[in-house]
Amino acid sequence: MKNPSRFITLAALSAFAAVAAAQPAPDWSAADGLVAAARAAAAKSRDAAAARPIDLGEEFADPAARDQDAVGSCHIFSSIGTLEAAYFRRYGRHVQLSEEDLFLRKQVLSGAVYADFCANGKCALSEGGHPSQDIQFALDNGVLTGGSYARFVARYVQYRAAEQKTMEGLRKMRDEQNWIEKLLYDPRAHWRELQTRSVAAKLISDYLSGKDPGAAAERAKVKAELAGFRVEHRSYDAGGNDEVEKTAAQCRAASAAQRTMLLSELRQNRPVAVSMNLIGLSAWGQTKDSRDAYHAFMIVGAKNTGGKRIFQSRNSWGGNNPDVSEDELCRVYGITTVLTPGEKTLF
Repeated sequence: MKNPSRFITLAALSAFAAVAAAQPAPDWSAADGLVAAARAAAAKSRDAAAARPIDLGEEFADPAARDQDAVGSCHIFSSIGTLEAAYFRRYGRHVQLSEEDLFLRKQVLSGAVYADFCANGKCALSEGGHPSQDIQFALDNGVLTGGSYARFVARYVQYRAAEQKTMEGLRKMRDEQNWIEKLLYDPRAHWRELQTRSVAAKLISDYLSGKDPGAAAERAKVKAELAGFRVEHRSYDAGGNDEVEKTAAQCRAASAAQRTMLLSELRQNRPVAVSMNLIGLSAWGQTKDSRDAYHAFMIVGAKNTGGKRIFQSRNSWGGNNPDVSEDELCRVYGITTVLTPGEKTLF
C-alpha cells in the first residue's frame, strides 16, 4: 500500500457523510423569521426617523417676524437668516446681521438696482436678486450687525421715488433724441454710471443708513468670523408655467430632488434659503392678488401632517410664515445652503 493515510481519510469522510445524511434537514424558518423581523424593525425605525418633526428655530436670535416692507428684498432676508443660522452652528451663539447693510451695498451701491431700469416702457428700481449671490457678497465683504431696517426703509422709499422720477424724465429725453443721438448717448446709462461713483455712493449711503465711523471695522470683523464658510446652491428646472398647471400629485412626483435636498439639509441642522414661484400672492395671504410672485424665504423645519411632508417657512412678511406642502415643491427653482468649516453637503 503506497499511501495508507489517504485511504483512512477517505473512509473517515465516507463515515461522516453517512452520519450527516441520517440527520434530519435543519429548519431555517425560525432564523428566516428573525431576519425578517430585524429588517422590519430597521425599516420602521428609519420611517420613524424620517417622519420625526424638525424645528431649527433655536438657531435664530428672534422669532420669525422680520418684515421686508414694501421693498423687493426677500432674497436679502433669506440670505441673512441662512448666514445667522450657520454662525450659530459654528460659534454656539446668536448674531443678528443687518439686512439693510447687505441690501444697500449689494443692491443699491453696486448699481444692481439699475438693471433693466426702464424695461417695458416703465421705470422702476430692480430690487430682486439671488440668495446665493447675496451670501457670497457677505462672505467676501462682511456685513454689519444690528441696524434698523424700518428706519432704512422709510428713507429708501423716498430715495426710490426720486430715482424713478428722475429716470422717467431721462427716458422721455431719450425718446425725443434722433437716431444718431441715441446711437452716441444714452442719458439713462450715464445717470446709472454717475450713481455708482464713489462720491455719489457715499452720499447715498450716508442718507440711507447714516454715518457710522466704525462700520468698516465691524464688517472686517464679521468677515473674519465667516472665514471658511461657503455657499452651496442647487437650481431646478421649475417655477414656470408647466409647474403652475400641475396637479398636486403631479407636482409631488416631479419634485423628488427638491424634497430630498430639503430633508437632507434639515436633518443636518441646516436651514436653507428657497426660491419659489408662489403662483398668486393670494395663496400666501395677500388677498385679491393673483399675480405670480417669485419669492425667496427660508425653510427651517418639517413635519408630517395628513400623510404629507409639510415644510415650515421663516418668511419676511412680519410674522406671516405659511407652510409649504410637498405638493408644491415643483415650483421651487432654487435651494441655497451655507456650510461652516468641516460641514459637508450630501449633494
